[in-house]
Amino acid sequence: MKQKYQIIKDKSKNSLVVKEFAELDKDVLSLLCAEKYALDAIETACALGREKLITALRTANMYPSTYYANQIAAAVANLCQDEGMDMTEFFCNDMDFLSHERDQAALAEATESDDETPDIDDMLEDDLEKNADQPDEASKVKTAGDDAKRTDKDAD
Repeated sequence: MKQKYQIIKDKSKNSLVVKEFAELDKDVLSLLCAEKYALDAIETACALGREKLITALRTANMYPSTYYANQIAAAVANLCQDEGMDMTEFFCNDMDFLSHERDQAALAEATESDDETPDIDDMLEDDLEKNADQPDEASKVKTAGDDAKRTDKDAD
């Protein structure tokens, strides 16, 4: 899903408005949510760092994923720092988010030590060596057919 975030700073009203739009129909963005914040509270949170800013921006109505929250926080921080700017907007695409998550997972997997990850070939060889000394499990299995072969003479 494609999304757009529009952030509007209004110093005269001491407010910051974050609007979230989404493409619900092809090439048509619909307003999903608009949250209004006290500008001075957002500027204070911005000065305390990105985590505090994200916490201040998240509400029951607007709770974006960490990936989007970081983008929103960066845009809000830029808007708060630039005295001449009163609005910014940016677009997001879930496909970008999903590819980012996939890239992060691949990076985490690539950084694992080879010593920590057992080699599948070694594991299979170990299993084969262990099982070579044990009798075939299939020959030990007693089937229902074995009892059926028993005759009345065997019962006496």
